[in-house]
Amino acid sequence: MAVPKQKKTRSKRDMRRAHYKPKKATLAECPQ
Repeated sequence: MAVPKQKKTRSKRDMRRAHYKPKKATLAECPQ
């Protein structure tokens, strides 16, 4: 449950990349 909170913080940056790759961008930003 604590992971979704960290992803929401980067949601603004993920949202821009989500337009190109929604699932690949989230997995690529997670390890980074």
